[in-house]
Amino acid sequence: MKQIRFSFVEWFILIMVVFFGLDTAWDYYESTDKAKKAAEAVFTATAKELGKDILQIEKAAETALLTMEAAFEAGAMDFLAPELMNVLIMPRMKIYPFITSVNYGDVDGNGYLILYAGGIWKNRIKKGHERDSVLWTVLDEKGRVISRERKKDDYDPRKRPWYKNALDK
Repeated sequence: MKQIRFSFVEWFILIMVVFFGLDTAWDYYESTDKAKKAAEAVFTATAKELGKDILQIEKAAETALLTMEAAFEAGAMDFLAPELMNVLIMPRMKIYPFITSVNYGDVDGNGYLILYAGGIWKNRIKKGHERDSVLWTVLDEKGRVISRERKKDDYDPRKRPWYKNALDK
C-alpha cells in the first residue's frame, strides 16, 4: 500500500479548507440564531398589537350592540324605517372603520343590513313576506336613501348562522 504524503502547500490548503469550513459553519449558526431571535421579537410584537386590536374590536362590537339594544328598547328598530337605524348605526361604524356591516333580523323574517364597502354606504332591506327579492338602497353620508333597486334574492335572515346563534342565547 502506498502512503500518501502531503507537501507543505497541500497541508496548508487542507488546513485552510478545514478552517474555512468551520468558520462558515459558525457564521451559519450565528446568523440562524440571530434570525430566530429577530423572528421571535417580531412575532411577540405582532401578538401584542393583535391583542390590542382584538380588544378594540370587542369594545366597538359591544358599543354597536348596546346601541342596537337601546334602539330596540326605545321602539326605534323599525324594519320599515331603515333611515332611522342608519342614523343610529352609521356614526358608530365611522368611529370603528373595521366594522363594515351590521345585520339584524326578527322572527317574522324581516332583515336589515347596513354595509360600507368600496366607499359606498348601502342597506339591504328584507321584509319577511317578500319571498323572492330584497331591496338594496344606496345611502349618502347621513344615511339618507339616494337610490333604490329591488333585486331577485331569496335572502331570509332566519336561515343565517348569526340569526340561529342569537336565538340560542
